[in-house]
Amino acid sequence: MDYFKSLSSAASSVLSATRSGPLPNFTIGQELVEYRSRSLWSLYSATKRDDNSACTVLAFDLSHPHNATRANLLPLAKNAARKLRTTRHPNVLKLLDSAETNSSVYIAVEKATPLYKVLAQSEDKRATPQRQDWIVWGLSSIVSALKFLNADAASTHGNLRPESIFITAAGEWKLAGFEALTPHAEAPHGLLFTQASLLPDANRYAPPEVRQNGWNVLSSMDSTLLDSYALALVAIEAFNGPLPPQTGTAPPPRGHVPQQLYSALQRMLVPNAKTRSTVAKVWEAGEGDGGFFKENTLVKVARGLDGFLLATENEKADIIKLLQQKPDSFTPDFLMYKVLPTLVAALSAVPPPGTIPSASTQASVLLPLVLRLGQPLPNDEWTANVVPPLLKAYASPDRSTRMALLENLSLYVERMDNRTVTDKLWPNLITGFNDSVAVIREATLRAILPLAPKLSDRILNNDLLRVLARTQVDPEAGIRTNTTILLGRLVPHLSVSTRKKVLIPAFSRSLKDQFVHARVAGLMALMATGDSFDHDDCARQVVPAVAPCMVDKEKLVRDQADKAIKMFLEKIESGRAGMPDTALSPEQLDSSTSFSSSTDGTNGAGYASSMAASAGSAASALAGWAMSSALSSLSNSSSAPSLERKRAERRQRLEQLKRDKEQARLAAL
Repeated sequence: MDYFKSLSSAASSVLSATRSGPLPNFTIGQELVEYRSRSLWSLYSATKRDDNSACTVLAFDLSHPHNATRANLLPLAKNAARKLRTTRHPNVLKLLDSAETNSSVYIAVEKATPLYKVLAQSEDKRATPQRQDWIVWGLSSIVSALKFLNADAASTHGNLRPESIFITAAGEWKLAGFEALTPHAEAPHGLLFTQASLLPDANRYAPPEVRQNGWNVLSSMDSTLLDSYALALVAIEAFNGPLPPQTGTAPPPRGHVPQQLYSALQRMLVPNAKTRSTVAKVWEAGEGDGGFFKENTLVKVARGLDGFLLATENEKADIIKLLQQKPDSFTPDFLMYKVLPTLVAALSAVPPPGTIPSASTQASVLLPLVLRLGQPLPNDEWTANVVPPLLKAYASPDRSTRMALLENLSLYVERMDNRTVTDKLWPNLITGFNDSVAVIREATLRAILPLAPKLSDRILNNDLLRVLARTQVDPEAGIRTNTTILLGRLVPHLSVSTRKKVLIPAFSRSLKDQFVHARVAGLMALMATGDSFDHDDCARQVVPAVAPCMVDKEKLVRDQADKAIKMFLEKIESGRAGMPDTALSPEQLDSSTSFSSSTDGTNGAGYASSMAASAGSAASALAGWAMSSALSSLSNSSSAPSLERKRAERRQRLEQLKRDKEQARLAAL
C-alpha cells in the first residue's frame, strides 16, 4: 500500500540534495505533506539501499522552513527516537535505523502508513464485517502494546492518536509516536508532564482532567488513564470516522462499533479518572471467554500464524480450515503479506529427523492455498516469494504434491518466465510421464498445452515429441487419445518441417487404435490440422490412411471418416486445379516424338495413357500404340531396311501421334 504522493515542498527540496539526509543507507523519496501539520514529524517514503526494500522515514529537522519556529519540539523528537530504539515488542513499529544531530532527528522504520490515512481511503467500507473485524484485530494489537508499556515498562505513552498508529503492508497495526513516552518514575519532571502539551493538537484526545487542569496533573494520578481514554476515542473514530473536538463528558455515539466492545470503551471514557477502566482491564475483557478479541476470526488466524510452525497439529488444521472456508473474512493485504509469508515458510521448513511430518503443512495442502493467495501480488514479489517453493515442490517425489501442482497450473503458469519454465520446471515436470500411476501421467500430459508457449523450440520440436511418441502407445486408452488431441493443438507451436514429418504418421497410428475414441480423435486431429498438408500430402498419405476408417465397425468412426475424406478430396481437387497440363518443357515434348526402336512401344504407351481422358479416347490411344508397336516389330525383323522405308515409318509415327493428340484434345472438350 503506497499512499505517498508526489508533492513538492520546501522540505523535500532540502532532502533532494543528498536524497538520504543523515541516513546514508537510505534513499529518501516523496513526502506526505499533510502529515507535518498533524505531528511534529515530516513523513517520507524511502528505500533501503542494500536490498532496495521499501521503508518509511520520519524526520524532524530545524533546517526545514516549516520547523523554523518549532525548536522547542526537538527534545520530544529525540525522546521518540531514543524510546523506539530501546522498546522491543511485536506490536511496536519496527526501527531500521536512526540518526541525530544537534538540530535534527531522522528515524527509518518499516514500510507503514498512518492509520488516519488508511481509514480515510476505506471510508466507503466502514460498515462491512471485514473492515470491522480488521479494526478489532488492530485494536487488540495496540491494546497489547499499551499494556506492555503501562505495566511491564511502567510508562505512559501519552500521545495516542491516529497519527501515532501505523499500518504495515500486511494490515497490521503498529504503535509509534513515542514523543511523550515517560516512565512513571520520572514524575513530575518527565517530558509527559512538562512538554507533552507542546505537541500539535495535544488536547484533542486528552481526558477531562487534563483539558481542565493541564498536563502536569498527571504527575499526581495514574497517568496510564490518559492512554485508556485516548485509546477509546481512537477506537470509536476507527469505526465511525473523525470525531469533533470533545467539549462535554458524554461518550460519542456507538455507530458501527460492536456492542460488546463499545461497552468496554464506555468504561474507558468515564469522566472520573478514579473509576475509569485501564488498558489492562480492557485487555482482560477482550481476552475472556466470549471476549471481543478472543472470538474475532482475524485475531485467531493472526495469532495462529505467529506461532504456526510450533503449533499443534489441531491448531494448524484449524488455521488452514479457516483460511480455506472463510477467505472473504480477511483483507487482501492481510492474506498477501501476513498469511502468505507464513505458509511459504511452512512449505520451506524441513521437519527434524525422526519426526512425522505434519499433515496440515504438507505441500499438497498448502500449495493450492499459497498459489491462490499469491495471485494479487506484483510480479516481482510473486517471483521472489512464490516461485522458489513452487520449484522445490516440483522436485518432491510425493504424488499428492505433484497432483496439486498440476491441478493448479493455471494459477501460476502465466506468471512464470520462459527461462524458468524451460530450465527449472520442465526437467522435473517430464518425470511425471514415467510415473507408474496413470493419473499422474495423464495430469502431466494435460499440463503440456498451457506450458507450450513457454517452452523452447528445441523442447517443442524434439524432446516433447519423443515423450509423446511413448504416450501415444500408453496402456491407458485415455492417455493415448489425449496425446492425439494434444498433438493437434500443439501445431501452432511446432515448426513447419516438424509438422510435415510428425503429424501424419502420428495421426495415422491413432487411426489403427483399438479404442474407438482414439480413432475418432485421430480423424478430427487430421481435419483440424489440414492446413499443414498440401494436396500432394493429402493424396499420397492422408487419404490412404483415412480410407479404411470409412468401413470401420463403429458408425461414429465411419461418420467422421466420411467428413474427413470429403474435406481432403476437396483439398486435392483444389490443388489439382492449379496444376499444369504437363511438367515437360516444349523442348522435352518435341524430343519425345523421336523414339528408338527399342523404346517406341514403351514411350508410346506412356504418352497415350497420359492423354487418355475418357473410355473412347483411351481406346483410340491404345489402337495407335498397338499399330506403332507392330510397325516397330516389323522394322526390327528386317535385316537391311532401306533409307526410304525408315523415313516412311517415321512419317507414319508422327502422323499417328498428331491424330492421338487431336483425339485427346477433343475428348477433353
